[in-house]
Parts: sequence; structure tokens; C-alpha cells
Amino acid sequence: MALDECGVRSAECGVERLPFVSVVVPARNNARTIGACLDALMSQDYPKDRYEVIVVDRPTADRTADIVRRYSVTYVPDPVGRGPAAARNLGLEVARGDIIAFTDADCVASPTWLRRGVEHFTDGVGCVAGELRAYELRTAAHRYVENRQAYSQAAWVMSDGEKPFAATANALYLRSVFDRIGAFDGWMRTAEDVDLAWRMQDRLGLKIAYSPEAIVFHQHRESVAALLKQRQGYGYGWVQLYLKHRPQLGPRTLKHTYQDLVRLIRRVRRLAAGCAGWVRAGLRGRREPEPVVQAWLDVLCYLWWKAGQAQASLRYRVWHL
Repeated sequence: MALDECGVRSAECGVERLPFVSVVVPARNNARTIGACLDALMSQDYPKDRYEVIVVDRPTADRTADIVRRYSVTYVPDPVGRGPAAARNLGLEVARGDIIAFTDADCVASPTWLRRGVEHFTDGVGCVAGELRAYELRTAAHRYVENRQAYSQAAWVMSDGEKPFAATANALYLRSVFDRIGAFDGWMRTAEDVDLAWRMQDRLGLKIAYSPEAIVFHQHRESVAALLKQRQGYGYGWVQLYLKHRPQLGPRTLKHTYQDLVRLIRRVRRLAAGCAGWVRAGLRGRREPEPVVQAWLDVLCYLWWKAGQAQASLRYRVWHL
């Protein structure tokens, strides 16, 4: 079986051979997590001669580069550091694979990640999205992200109301997709993975397959401050996505603003109910702060998301509030 556009198998002398995979990992100030990430990538049960790991290191102030150089990987310094999308594009330039796999420097891939991901490429599939799970649930911010299933490819990404997309913390693409539609849009602060997936589906008619067995463990934002900063960036990136895909998403009107206000009010009501329940439980000596903390985080994350949208709306002079 020859290696076709799906890139799943190739054959030499009638013997099936797995496709060569390039794993691209953007990094920046990841000295605390990059070692665990690379240990996992070096321990894949995929044949060692059939994959490579490429780390693109944006300007860092810690020992990320020193740690990466201990491993048998391709190290690509990025002195400009324009963002993760541009870093992934630098990785694409040196990648040799028929399939390009993406994960992040704060992720730990399961030993079967590549093998399970690759086997889901069939005719008509241009991308495989694996599952994302929490690496740890130590802090309230960790637990909030997991409770909201914000990184679950099955429950959130693959079931999104718009076209499905694959988060680049766990996504495998055919190299031919990039050859035909181009790379990530480095202009975008976030949501560049959504943009890429939508462009692939619109222009090439290829689908995204979901692989629940291709698991990557994601280290969610540890602190509330980091979580809110991330949510603000997501809001900003969603406006950029709207600018690129306005015909598909439709016009943004006051009706949508009203609906968002209703969503905020619902969150505030849940918070108020949680606070009242917390007080009543305290009177009975059974006070449990976690539900109230999670309700607070839900309100704050929504507000920071909207703040990011407001920031981008002002910059690009578009209504997306």
C-alpha cells in the first residue's frame, strides 16, 4: 500500500511501514516542564526511526535551552519570538514527516500517543485530535479548567457549535495539508489552531477524526492570575478569528451582546446561590469552600474572556462585545 494523501501507510517490497512523524513543540520559559515533556516523547512506543522531535525555543529567561540540548531532538532557536503560531511554523520548515504532530512544552504524552493517533488517519481525514486530560488537579485553577472540560477534545472541541477543530496541544496533521493551504497564521494571538482546522475543512473538504486513545496530559494554568491572563488571550483571539471567518460566523449584533450578558447574569446567580449555601452550611458546621471558589472563577474567567474581546474589538474597530 503506497503512501497516499492520507499518509497512513507506505510499503516497500510489499511490507507495510509506518509513516514518518515530526513532533513539533514550541517552548518559552518552560524549564519546569520541558523535561517531563521530552521524556514522554522519547518513550513513545512508535518505532524510533519513524519519528523525530523538534523543539522551537522562543526567547527565554530560564534554562529551557540547556535542558532541551540534553535530548536527541532537533533544537530550533527562535530569536524573534513572535508567538506560538510562528514557532510552530519554524518547526514546520525543518520537519521531515509525512505527518506533523503538535503538542506543547507543558504537556506529557502517553506512551501510545503517536501510534494511536496515526492509526486514525483514513481516507478523507486530514487531522486527528487526541484527548487532553489534566496532568494534576492540585490547585483551584487546575480543578476549574478540568471541571469545565475546557481542554477535552471530545466534550468541547469536537462537539463545538461551529466546525470542529483540534487544539494544538494534541493534534496530528497530514503534511500535505500545510503544503496546500499554508501554515498557521502568525498574526493571531490565539485561536490559530481553530483557524487552521476551519481552513482545512473549507478549502480541502478533509475531516477531523477523534482518537480517545491518543492521550496527552496537559498542565493547566496553576494560578488564578495565569488562568485569567489565558482567558483574556482567548477572548482576544476569538475576535481575530471572527475577522477572518466573518461570513461563516455571521454578523455580530446587539442580540449577541444581550445573550452574553444573560450568560454572565446566570453565572453571578450561581455564585450568589453558592455563597448563600456556604453560609448556611457554615451554620451547620459543614462549610466547604470549593463550590464557591469554582463559582467565583467561573464569573472571573467569563469577565476576562469578555475583556479580551473588548480589547481586540477596540483595536480592530469591530463590534464583538
